[in-house]
Amino acid sequence: MRECHEHILQKLIVELVKDLEPEPLLLHLYQKGIIDQDDMDEIRSKKIRKDVNEDLIFKLMRRGPEAFPNLVKGLQRKQPFLACSLLKEENKRLLELEIELDNLKIETEDLKTKLQRFEENKCLEDNRVAELESTLEEVKIQRDLAEREESEQSIKCKALETQAKELKTKLQSSELEVKELLRKCENLEAQLQQLRTAVRDANLANSSQLDQRNNIAEVHFSRERDFDTKGVIHYLGFNAGDCTWTNPARVPSSGVKVTYCGEDGLFNKLEYFTPVNSYTRSGWCLDLGDYYTLRPTDYTLRKLGSNDRNFLQNFELLGRLCNDDDWCLLGRHHQVDWRSQRFSHMLSGKKTLPYKTNTWSVKGEVGPYSQFKIVQIKDMSTGVPGTHAMCLAGIELYGVLSVPYSD
Repeated sequence: MRECHEHILQKLIVELVKDLEPEPLLLHLYQKGIIDQDDMDEIRSKKIRKDVNEDLIFKLMRRGPEAFPNLVKGLQRKQPFLACSLLKEENKRLLELEIELDNLKIETEDLKTKLQRFEENKCLEDNRVAELESTLEEVKIQRDLAEREESEQSIKCKALETQAKELKTKLQSSELEVKELLRKCENLEAQLQQLRTAVRDANLANSSQLDQRNNIAEVHFSRERDFDTKGVIHYLGFNAGDCTWTNPARVPSSGVKVTYCGEDGLFNKLEYFTPVNSYTRSGWCLDLGDYYTLRPTDYTLRKLGSNDRNFLQNFELLGRLCNDDDWCLLGRHHQVDWRSQRFSHMLSGKKTLPYKTNTWSVKGEVGPYSQFKIVQIKDMSTGVPGTHAMCLAGIELYGVLSVPYSD
């Protein structure tokens, strides 16, 4: 039975139970196949008419869609007033359904109108987005063209500046003066090489005497990768064997000191190679103390920052044995290309800071040194003193370290 017919029977069940004459109706329903013989026997087994009517109505509610029309036809013959009540309720329900259907049609039309407006607005928005994307693409093309033109102009300006300098040099210098200057330079280089050889021999002699007098052991440190565990600073940080690493510059008993050049030009400012204090320094000095000397073979620097152009590009590494000695050149670098190195990151408090590393080898034979200095030099192409921030956030040395030991 349909749900609407069940609602009608549910609404009129009191009236039907009270006035329904079941016997003629049972035969009609049996004839139409709505109920079977077992249903009739079960219904007739009830002795009270009210119970008979209730059982009949509940069984009809569980029958198919033809149960309600046949019930109405059966009542029209013997009890037309009950059939009329059922038909009235059915008509009332049909009117309600028609009203609901009309409301649904109105709502459907409204939704169609809204959907049409939405599609129109969406089309307009899509057109606007397409126009904006086209405008943005044109702006990008214009910007690229402007950057390209600016780059070309910059290259032309540099070329013109270089040509002007060359012409000025040619006008100011004659061929004889140039030859004389070259000859003097060769003589100075020969004298400088002799001085270096003499200093190296003296340092080697001093080192040999110290080894014999102070019972010195030599430890070799070879680099495998940047800032590995095979370097001198790493070794000194473990105090030559302790289990916990500590920055040797922070341990007074190690004798290691790191200083930078202040405004007075003297290396007298204590430093620890920390990222916070690594900017705008004109020079650094690392002192291994009175107990250690090193014959360097390689050295590694860590530069802090996210812009390669701000990294140190023109500098020298110098070394000496003690304060009374002159500084000896260990490495000179011009226009260092940091772009080939990858960025890494380190923690400083709660901040993550980007950095790069690079390693250089010390060429030739060098003597033992206990002090090392990094200073900026002039750019060979422009003659302008180095203006880049040092940005030095770490250093590692490799080579042969002379360390004292007791029997």
